[in-house]
Amino acid sequence: MKRVLITGSNSYLGDAIKRYLDVNGGYDVDILDMLDEKWAETDFSCYDVVFNVCAIVHRPNEKDDLYYAVNRDLAFTIAEKAKREGVKLFIQTSTNGVFGIDLGIISADSKYKPRNAYEKSKLEADRLIWHLNDDAYSVCIIRPPMIYGKGCRGNYPKMEKFALKSPVFPSLKNRKDFIYVLNMADFVKFAIDNELCGTFYPRDREPASVSHIVKSIARLNGRKIRLWSIFNPFVKLFLKCNHTLKLVFGDNYCTINDGASWVAPISLDDALTEMYEA
Repeated sequence: MKRVLITGSNSYLGDAIKRYLDVNGGYDVDILDMLDEKWAETDFSCYDVVFNVCAIVHRPNEKDDLYYAVNRDLAFTIAEKAKREGVKLFIQTSTNGVFGIDLGIISADSKYKPRNAYEKSKLEADRLIWHLNDDAYSVCIIRPPMIYGKGCRGNYPKMEKFALKSPVFPSLKNRKDFIYVLNMADFVKFAIDNELCGTFYPRDREPASVSHIVKSIARLNGRKIRLWSIFNPFVKLFLKCNHTLKLVFGDNYCTINDGASWVAPISLDDALTEMYEA
């Protein structure tokens, strides 16, 4: 029985991973509320793994200082405490956004180019926490793409809303990485079981086209949406200069072989079917 502490309550990802580990058995999982000032009094010495999901994510009106206070400083404080109290494995949730790529491919040669306080604070946290890694304390940094799943937050619900309301969508085919929340949970389980050490880039089996996802969402909800090529020239014309178009229609996928033998168990099409037909 492995004892796991998730730092960060009321987290979509943290809650999903707790449920996944509870169902699979062999894990005793607790979630710690980091908003409670007494969190630092919690004894970490009884845990084998600390998994940090505590973060400030994409709040347009939030001051930059809060991103650094939570995403970098608090994360490092948690990691230091875990090491000091004898935890064997620390898993840090980061983002592939540290490369700052809206349009392109993330490869082993890609340079870090974080664009905003969220991405910069995550990269700084990764670097600080990685320095704690040694023979007795393994650090596992996970940099996923967009996480989607039933009830998720962020950009996916916007795409879903469009699919459920619009009668048409550009047929432009692009390649973007996504990861289904249950695939993400399965990777975290894999990291715990194998005590992974290093930086990892879990994602669904293959990059997907946004047009395919939008059409699939509509179909699974009993709607028809037409993919029109007439919009494609306009999208291509403004793709490089419009941030929103980059996020939606730009290529953004990872080719890094991080050495993990894990393969996402659920395909994107099966994940969407599971989400809307459950």
